[in-house]
Amino acid sequence: MPYVHQDNHFIAFVIPDNADIHVDAALEKVRGALDAFGPQRRMGRIFSQKFQLVFKLLLLLGGQTLEMLLSGGYVFYGGLFGGLLAAVSYCRRYRISLRAAADFYAPALPLFHVFGRIGCFLAGCCWGIEAPWGVVYTHSLAAPNGVTLFPVQLTEAVCNLAICMVLLLRERRLSGRQPTGGALLLHAALYACVRFLLEFWRGDAVRGHFLFFSTSQWISVLILFAIGIYFWNIVRSRQL
Repeated sequence: MPYVHQDNHFIAFVIPDNADIHVDAALEKVRGALDAFGPQRRMGRIFSQKFQLVFKLLLLLGGQTLEMLLSGGYVFYGGLFGGLLAAVSYCRRYRISLRAAADFYAPALPLFHVFGRIGCFLAGCCWGIEAPWGVVYTHSLAAPNGVTLFPVQLTEAVCNLAICMVLLLRERRLSGRQPTGGALLLHAALYACVRFLLEFWRGDAVRGHFLFFSTSQWISVLILFAIGIYFWNIVRSRQL
């Protein structure tokens, strides 16, 4: 399996020549364990086969590709949209109400994001701009060391915790009513506002910029615009 080689200035992911043999053996154990779960057996076998195919493809492409994939730095919005597509597919496959699922799981999204941003803070990625007060990294492989930086990661973690509390209060207040999926829309709107504002305090340029906004800010604008159009259509249909 890949292991980490580290010196004073560089981390590399080194893949042994016999890595594929170890992966085959590990996945065979996984398949054997999943055989005991009856209906889940087919899903487990499909997953292990796909994982095995992807890993061997990475071996063919070389260690630099695996290093790039394991080095982090991915945007939250991409993971959110991918997760939503998977959730929609799952709900349709098993005939689960999309609105009920959206209302039920929406509070978990900002809560998980809290721990994700704490991880960003500890790792030093997604760092903030230089400020007269804040955090100073000394051995970070991502953030600039020896510079006082605004702790934008912790600020976003607190904002996500507040969003989670708002969604839980909404769920408690509307308990017993028919699910509408509004909790997910509320989360999207609140987080889009938070992300748009906090991007001005981000110091890392790797997230990309277009004109005068960052990529995430443009995505936030599009989300708020889409939600606004959605509710405008609802109001308009009620007036007709």
